[in-house]
Order: sequence, then C-alpha cells, then structure tokens
Amino acid sequence: AEGGPEMEKVALEDCKDNPVFAFLHDKNSPEFLYYRKKLAEMWKKSQDVEETPPSQKVQDLKGLGYEKGKPVGLVGVTELSDAQKKQLKEQQEMQQMYDMIMKHKQAMQEMQIMWEKTIKEHQSGYDSDEEIDNELGTWEHQLRRMEMDKTREWAEQLTQMGRGKHFIGDFLPPDELEKFMETFKALKEGREPDYSEYKEFKLTVENIGYQMLMKMGWKEGDGLG
Repeated sequence: AEGGPEMEKVALEDCKDNPVFAFLHDKNSPEFLYYRKKLAEMWKKSQDVEETPPSQKVQDLKGLGYEKGKPVGLVGVTELSDAQKKQLKEQQEMQQMYDMIMKHKQAMQEMQIMWEKTIKEHQSGYDSDEEIDNELGTWEHQLRRMEMDKTREWAEQLTQMGRGKHFIGDFLPPDELEKFMETFKALKEGREPDYSEYKEFKLTVENIGYQMLMKMGWKEGDGLG
C-alpha cells in the first residue's frame, strides 16, 4: 500500500490465494472498509510531509551560513529567536576570523620554510649574476616582498572584517596606531617600510586578529561550533 495504487494492485494479485488477505476481495466487509480508511489516512499523511515547506529553522540557518546541519545547542529547536539568530551570526563571524588567522599562520610558516631552504641554497651569497633579477632584485628581496604582500593582504582582510564592528584602533593606543597605519600604507603602496617596524607590524596584525576574536566572545581553547 505504501507504493500507491499500482503496488497495491500487484500485492492483491500476488496474494489472491492467501486466506489472510481474503478480505481485500470483499469490498463490503468491515475489514476491507477499515483497511481503506487507514490507507487513506496514510496517503494523506505522506502527502502532507512532501508538501511541507522547509521550516523557518532550516531557512534561517542557511541564511546564516549553516548549510550542513544544526549547530550544537539547537537540537529540538523548531524556530530561531532574534537572540539565537544574533548568536549564530556571531559564531559564524568568529569561525571566519579564526579560519583567516589559521590560514595566515600557515602562510607565514610556509614562508619561513621557504626562507630557510633558500638561505641554504645561497650560502655563497651573491657571487653569481644569476642570483640577481634586474626587475625583482635578489632572491632575498623577492622573498621579503612575498612575505610583505601576504601580511598586507592579511591586514586588509582584518580591516574589512572589522568594518562597522571593531576597528584596528580599538586595540592600539594612538601612537602605535599611527605607526601601524603608516606601515600598512607603505605595504599597500609597494614601499618597503623600515624592516624593524615591519616585523613589529607583522606580529601586531596577528595579535589584533586574536584580540578581535576575544572581543567577540571567543577564548583560546574554546570550540567554535
């Protein structure tokens, strides 16, 4: 019966000699009438399930970026309150920030490995003309430029993510902020800042990322789900 009228017809034919299903051939019997009543209820229930639109909960979660299932703590919830929507949005922003920090750290680690490998390969210094590119400069300049570009991109992402919520200035005193912005400006314009300032800038950028996470309610060691 669950397969619809066609399957019911096949079942009747297959079971015509089975005394257990004899009532199916007597359409006036109480058993047959009861069977038809229960069958109608089953089909109606099945149709209702198919036609039910996605719940508000599922739509809300998709709008908040949760495509793959419910976040922890929402089991049994059928509709999201404004407070829950806000909380989920903040969790999503924290996850994005955390992923961005981890991606940046990985990029910096890869740069460090590249530095160490290149230094070993160039122990003799700059004896060969092949080691100097007229446009890009020495291998050291090229690596440093790559590192600075990565850090500049990271600082831009932080600034964009914090727009309207937590500006970089929320985490730095005025004099440090001025120094930070000047270094950031130099990187954006392709100027090479004072290297000691750049190293400090690089550390500050990552620290700001973690501070932004903490201001949003995250603590190191906590889960983000």
